[in-house]
Amino acid sequence: MITVKNLTKHFDDKKVLDDFNVVLKEGRITTIMGTSGCGKTTFAMILLGLLQPDSGIIEGLEGKRISAVFQEDRLIEHLSAVANIKMVIDGEPDLEEIRKQLSDVELEGELIRKPVSQLSGGQKRRVAIVRAMMAKSDFICLDEPFKGLDTETKQKVMEYVKKSVEGKTVLFITHDIDERRFFEGDYIGVIPGPVCEIWPF
Repeated sequence: MITVKNLTKHFDDKKVLDDFNVVLKEGRITTIMGTSGCGKTTFAMILLGLLQPDSGIIEGLEGKRISAVFQEDRLIEHLSAVANIKMVIDGEPDLEEIRKQLSDVELEGELIRKPVSQLSGGQKRRVAIVRAMMAKSDFICLDEPFKGLDTETKQKVMEYVKKSVEGKTVLFITHDIDERRFFEGDYIGVIPGPVCEIWPF
């Protein structure tokens, strides 16, 4: 499991995380919900090693392979969907499997061959999600992964993600109660915080 102890982070005079403690259980999804500015993304960026905390300890990430869906898609715009995904595959990529998983989120044909710069925002989001799912990982961080998707597409993509992350340790950040309920498995409990709430399950 990943244990976070007394995590604190300031930006100038604003304290974003204040003595924050949480345990992300192995093989489970932990969902964080809260309004903008309560520190959800800051916490994720610290876990991913992209920000340094002011103080605190994180244990359990040593040696873990990590993948992520950020709030931004972070794709290489001049490459195709397939080429973006190939970059995170260890060894020889299985092009048939890449095409299958893109098809699972309703991306097929010319859409997966053209530069992603020519795709819509929702299409780019799905490429970013498949890329994170196909990267070999032990810990997956999902920061508002379904934003920008229409209702019908979002449902199919959530089903794809739920299947893909089964048995993995996942941090899922959302502001949408329906998304939290969709990913709710064995409910363990609620830990209230000053602004955010955390559901491990």
